[in-house]
Amino acid sequence: MPGKRYRDREIIKGVLFDIGDTVIHVDPSVGEIYARVCREKGMSLDPEILQTAFRSVWDRFSRLTPRGVNRFAHFPGGEREWWSRLVREVMAKAEIPVQPPAWYGAFEEAFLRPGAWKVYPEAVSTLKEIRRRGLIVGAISNWDSRLEGILALVGLAGEFDPLVVSAIEGMEKPSAELFNLGLKRCGLAAGATIYVGNRPEEDYRGAEAAGLRPLLIDRKWVVPSNGMIKIRSLREVLDHI
Repeated sequence: MPGKRYRDREIIKGVLFDIGDTVIHVDPSVGEIYARVCREKGMSLDPEILQTAFRSVWDRFSRLTPRGVNRFAHFPGGEREWWSRLVREVMAKAEIPVQPPAWYGAFEEAFLRPGAWKVYPEAVSTLKEIRRRGLIVGAISNWDSRLEGILALVGLAGEFDPLVVSAIEGMEKPSAELFNLGLKRCGLAAGATIYVGNRPEEDYRGAEAAGLRPLLIDRKWVVPSNGMIKIRSLREVLDHI
């Protein structure tokens, strides 16, 4: 069952969202998209093997920097080198022989193609309804500098104002500084702002520590509540404003 709700609805003036796995998600999966690129290169690989390899490498790369620090600044070449190294390690785990550097670029570019991302079914109507009620709609996301282009690709260009992107700002959630930057850009007080995300520490606890009113979206209802206010669908945000 859902947890407690924010009852003092009249003071909520804006809703800020996480993006990945909150508003949009990879479709069909990273492993399947990587397998598709491999087929284009004349190689046949099991998407599940690639998915497992990606998850392992992603988790390790996510630990290269402390929480709140911009991961894409870890290597001298910035986000381009970060992604290039990640793809090379994924392919190595999948036992693909080492290839020339340019060979790996296609795996990054695949996520800028139509069909790589899908918007959750209830997202657009929810954003429109929040805005119709006179509230500010924005986003604070741990993402690289390509996020604005990806949102345009899926028909969400201009839907978030402000759009605060970690790689551009040089810091990541759960840093309170990133949340405060988003609040400053939309002219809202923390206590009058709901933040919606899918990660307990980065999104919920980070927003909570910065004074915002967090909601954890848990579509499969698998995350322990631990005192967090959870929702199954973005439409449930409307119950809190």
